[in-house]
Amino acid sequence: MKTMCMHAVLCAAGLAAYPVWAQPLQLLCLSNAPAAPRFTVPLDRTWPATNGQIEICLWDDDRMAAASVTIDDNQAADHAWWQALGATTGLRFTWFIITGRVGQDGSTWPSFAALAAAGHGMGSHSVTHFANTNPPWLGIAWEYHASRTNIENMIQQPALTMAYANGYVAPNDRIVAAQYYAAVRGVIGTPNRANLIDYMNAGSVSRTSVLGREYIDAVQFGTSSVAWLNNVVYKRGWLCAHYHSVPEASRPGAAESMAYLASQSNEIWTALFQDVIRYGQERDTAQLALLTNTPARVVFTLTDDMYDAWYDYPLTIKLRLYPHWSNAVAVQAARRVPLRVAATNGAQYALLRVVPDHGTVQVMDRDTDTDGDGAPDWSELVAGTNPDDGNDWLRVQSRALDTPANSLGLSWHSAPGRYYDVLCAPHPTGAYVATLWTNMPATPPLNSITAALPRAATTLLHVRVRSD
Repeated sequence: MKTMCMHAVLCAAGLAAYPVWAQPLQLLCLSNAPAAPRFTVPLDRTWPATNGQIEICLWDDDRMAAASVTIDDNQAADHAWWQALGATTGLRFTWFIITGRVGQDGSTWPSFAALAAAGHGMGSHSVTHFANTNPPWLGIAWEYHASRTNIENMIQQPALTMAYANGYVAPNDRIVAAQYYAAVRGVIGTPNRANLIDYMNAGSVSRTSVLGREYIDAVQFGTSSVAWLNNVVYKRGWLCAHYHSVPEASRPGAAESMAYLASQSNEIWTALFQDVIRYGQERDTAQLALLTNTPARVVFTLTDDMYDAWYDYPLTIKLRLYPHWSNAVAVQAARRVPLRVAATNGAQYALLRVVPDHGTVQVMDRDTDTDGDGAPDWSELVAGTNPDDGNDWLRVQSRALDTPANSLGLSWHSAPGRYYDVLCAPHPTGAYVATLWTNMPATPPLNSITAALPRAATTLLHVRVRSD
């Protein structure tokens, strides 16, 4: 059962809590520092022992650890360098912006928008960085709220996260921050233990240039050349690092660090700060319920306690496949679920990307046709027909029409929440060369159209369905 996140309503500077609640039983954030580990962290990957068994992976795509690279204080002179480094390594970085300085320190909103368009993340670093907190300073709620609003208005990208100006010291206030942000980064210089993440003051290693292997290896292997990191305390954790200015002389070392981090992409999930904290809070509050487990079909639900409008990052669910499934397919609420298959110890496992609170998930072999009607079960789930009823499948009926000339009347049974495309091929063995209709909304129980046919001896029409 979901729990309610209660905070005092803010009145300073006339600001209201963000956002206005539409779904009050969901949490904006895990606002309290954990008093004890939330769960036990396995020191290696785990593998379900029985067919159909499911579990939530610690990190995205079942990687061993996570990492994020962030940049503070705008740093306009470094934008092009970071942009090029991201293009070379495939890494994406998160900028924490002092919004009141944009346009005054060499940075511009178009330059941040260009970084966002390239896939980098944007978050708040306050409006003023507390340059002057004497009157008429508008207060901490204004620093948090106005900076986020400004970023979202100027870049058109959600700014779900913040980095405390000067670290978590006064006048910063985590209770106020929890009104506006999904998570906040601090400056505590240690990796974050996966089961003890303080999402309102996440640890981050400060770097002038080199993010050395001693930190990267600590979260991946539990080994390090630094004595206090050379143990399993931080293994499988989340390494966050923050940079400020990177001088020319330091750039080769920083680039080498990023290249090493990128080279470990199969083992370390290097992602935007906001993606890691969303995955973590979804995972930490998730409930995974196995509803059906048979050789024909596995059915489960995944829910969490987080605010769905913010927390829509897919969790990775690991499922042990039945041996006779040669090509697993998964559907969640009429949508295909991305998956990949991993093999170990003579068994195969599907790694499914499932968004919490988005409906029941059904997994089966691609060729499974429970009701024998010629339509595979997964396609019936997408189409909105019943895979257990041999009389219910996506039928398309046609009849020749006199008016207009050379046309057909088409009709098919439709299901709520679906959209249809009608494609045309000049002959039964040819490729579809034209789309006669697209994005047709369902009009249950029946959709009907009149199709003008190309002038060809034989024409094949195809109805394609998708969910909303």
